Amino acid sequence: MGRPRSKSGSFHPGVLWTARICGGLVVVLFVFVAISGLLSSEEPLPTPREWLPLSLFRIGLCVGYVVAWRWQFVGGVVSLGCLALFFIVMWLSGSPVHGVPAFYLFGVPGLLFVWYWLMSHRDAPGHRCTRTGSDTKCS
Repeated sequence: MGRPRSKSGSFHPGVLWTARICGGLVVVLFVFVAISGLLSSEEPLPTPREWLPLSLFRIGLCVGYVVAWRWQFVGGVVSLGCLALFFIVMWLSGSPVHGVPAFYLFGVPGLLFVWYWLMSHRDAPGHRCTRTGSDTKCS
């Protein structure tokens, strides 16, 4: 299986590698924060109530981005789904975290992984779409 090509014949590795690098940086950041938190005697461990948002945000994003290195669509959907569930849980608990734009940036690699997967499957050999009026048929 070769690299996916666009209709213009160029490769799409820039999208994939941007997603991989950004996702890798998120994983490294979260692992660093987790290790430094465990080594610091000043910070208390999370309470049982804090584990759900913590696992959805930090652990869910890390798992999604690691999985996306091999399976872009699955990893991207896992990371975006965990981020969405994190926002829902935080909103239900009364936290205004959904109003902080910086948190949305952590979903960018997931969007890029899904976008790459969609582009690579749209441009796959033998995949043809014909448009007739408002109908689109793909084979």
